[in-house]
This record gives sequence, structure tokens and C-alpha cells, in this order.
Amino acid sequence: MKRYITATGIVTLLMFCFTMGDALAGKKLLDDFSDPYIDTSKWQQGELVREIAGGKLISKIGGNAEPGDDFILNQLGFFDPNSINSIEAAINLKASRLDNSDTHFAGAQIEGFFYDGASGSVWAGIQIGETENGLEASYGISDGGGGALPITIQYNTDYLVKIEYNELTNEFRFSVNDVSETGAGPPRVGPSTEDWKALTTGIWGVGSLVSGFTSATFDNVRINNEPTPYDDFSTALLDITKWNEGTLEHVREISNGKLRMNARNTNPGRVSVNSRLVNFDRHYIEAKMLIKSDTQIPAGQQGFARFGGWYYNDSRGPGSGQGYNGNDSDVWVAIMLYNSGGGQQEACAQLWRSDDANATSGTELLWECFPTTISYDTEYKLSIQFTGSTFIFRCNALAPITYKVQTTMYEPYEEWAGFTSRVYADPGYIKATFDDVYIYAPGIGPGINLLLLGDP
Repeated sequence: MKRYITATGIVTLLMFCFTMGDALAGKKLLDDFSDPYIDTSKWQQGELVREIAGGKLISKIGGNAEPGDDFILNQLGFFDPNSINSIEAAINLKASRLDNSDTHFAGAQIEGFFYDGASGSVWAGIQIGETENGLEASYGISDGGGGALPITIQYNTDYLVKIEYNELTNEFRFSVNDVSETGAGPPRVGPSTEDWKALTTGIWGVGSLVSGFTSATFDNVRINNEPTPYDDFSTALLDITKWNEGTLEHVREISNGKLRMNARNTNPGRVSVNSRLVNFDRHYIEAKMLIKSDTQIPAGQQGFARFGGWYYNDSRGPGSGQGYNGNDSDVWVAIMLYNSGGGQQEACAQLWRSDDANATSGTELLWECFPTTISYDTEYKLSIQFTGSTFIFRCNALAPITYKVQTTMYEPYEEWAGFTSRVYADPGYIKATFDDVYIYAPGIGPGINLLLLGDP
């Protein structure tokens, strides 16, 4: 239950709010990423890896489905899917895990929409992965049934997996190595209006908490029974002439004791990889951040690795006399390693006020960078401390940047805070790591949650 106080009470309490300054004895380690998997009790998003490594497509997915959803997916979409009637690939299942009885399958599949029936587009797919019965190969057709293939599946083994649609007979053929089954969907009425086919790893189930993990590789992809591979993943990056640009490289996982987050963009606009905190106490956040030297951001473009969150609303919310209008008047606070392209990097602090409901325009309250050179492949300890009236930003042992809030503060409309790797470059690719995340222990001193925003 949240408690709110009047503006007069806020002013009074702020007069008594002590400044923690450098007295950081109350901080505690939230995560040093020493576990093999992302801890979803601390971070809302689990693993998602889609990249080329060792001449193969690496595809991983982990974590929890959103409430009401029965699956989480990691999909590499084909560039021109409606021109494809058959797909073949070598799939190697590396790991899979079903976390609970709500989760029924975790594995890899070739899938897509192949034609339209009377009730809409007809989906078909062939999978290998973990089920309640162990490792299995199976297939399915929407409105057409499915089943298991009589073949033994093992981890760390290449399987030649294929799905083929025959438009003349309206039949599918599903195969794993030399074992195959056929099936038919509903009567065909025309080409698919759902323009989508993909190489997918996913977790499926039915219930209130679908949760698990799977990791697989794909290689030697062929389409339409052509002898030459469509893609053997011998290039460094995914080929935008072969794969959907909205499904290119995307990385969020623990690797070598650090949270690795990479984002690639090939279109105007931005692409982000986020790791959102499950619980956010605005007293203090600290982390080590690093941008890798194989980041690719051209001069005049931009990207960053940051921590940021909505800290307060300066005009709306309970106690203000004004109801919320989306993100209108929410204030975003962030600290980041900022790459302005061409190898130029800074460590910067930011406060930004949203001026509309969708946070599409706003006012920069603070943009200030520390007077130091930021190098690639070097960790920097960045932190934000909030005393109840003043934000204190730190980078290593440099003199802090401070910002004193001059307005009344109310609870923000959106409770969002976390780490982000983002690239605005077209094209561009940012690679970053995060480590040793510290927060304040609950109950250590007064702060914005206790004084201004009530109990979370």
C-alpha cells in the first residue's frame, strides 16, 4: 500500500532529509552476474541471444513469459518469406530447461505461415527440444494437428531438420535426418497474408508462469530445395539481404561473469537492449560499465550504455491535484557511457523531463559530462545517488556532478528503471557489459521511496 504526503509535508521532510554523501556503508551487492543464468527475481528480462559466432547462428532464449502469454520467442525472420515453400537447416540443441509444470516445451524450430485457409493464415513448424517426456522431435500445423517423430534426440548433435510445403497437394512434409511425417492443413484459399517464416528458439506452455531456457545453433540453411545454402553464417554479421532487419543481432546474457548486452541497427531510429530491474529503490544505484572496442558507430551517429529510470513527476500524480497524462511531466534520470560516433566517448549525467504523454518530446534539465577520456574495453564505475532533494552522479573517483531539484516531486506515472545498450546509428552496432551492481539495503536511511513516493 502506498502512502502519500502533502506538498507542505514534502518541504518539511526535505528539510530533515540527510545527505548520504560519500557515506556508502549501507550499500549492498545486488548482482555480480556470477550465476550462469540471469536471475529473474532481480531482472525482468531473461536471456535473448541472436548472433553469428563460430560460423553458426547462436540462438538463446530464457526467462518468464509476460502474464497472459503462453510463450517467449527468439526469431530470426527470413527476408522474403512468401517466396519460400521449403526450409532446411542443421540444428544443434545445446541446452534446454522447463522451469515448472506450466512449461511444456523448450527448444528450436523452423516455422512460419505458408498459405491462407478460410480461417486465416496457416502456420506449420517442426521442432526439437525438451518436453515433459524428455528430448523429442515434433511437428504441428494450425488447424491440422501434429505429433512426434520416431527419432532419438540428443544434446550437442547436429540434426538435419526440414519443413516442406507442396502447394499442389496442400501437404506438408516434416523431417529430422531421414525420419519424416506428412500432414495436411485446412483447404487452401490463397497465399499467406502473414508474411513470416523464421528460425526460432522458444519456450511454450499453458498457465500462469511459463518459464525456462533453451540454447541452439543453426547452420547451412537451404530454401526451396536448392543445393546451394541460403546462408551458412560464414559472415561476421547477419546479412540484411537474407534476414528481416527487425530480427538482427540482439544479445542479453551472462558471459564470463558479466551481463553482456549488444544491439545492432540498420534503419533510421533506435534499437535497444534492456535489462529492467524488478524492484527499484531510488536511493542509490552503482555499476561497472564498459563499451567494447568492436562497437561500430560512425561519426555523427550515437549510442550508449547506461542506467536510467523514471525518478519522479514534477506536476502530476497523487497529492498534486492533477491526474496522470501518461508520461507527461515524468523526469528521466540517467548516467551513461556515451558514444558520439567515430570513437568519441564520454561519461555523462542526464535529467530529462517528458513534455507529452508518450515521452516523444521533452526538456533537457541536465546534460553534463565528466572531464575525462573514456576508452574502449575499460570498465568505469558509475553511480546515481538521490538524497531526497539532490542527485549526485559519480564516475570513478572524479568530482561528482550534482543537480538540485527545484520543484515538488510526485510519484512517476511509469515505474521503469534498468540498464540499456542503445544505438541510433544507421548502420551501427554497440557492444557493452555491465557488472557489480550495488544498491542500498532496504531501510538504510530516508530517501525518495520513503519520503516522497510511499512504500513500493
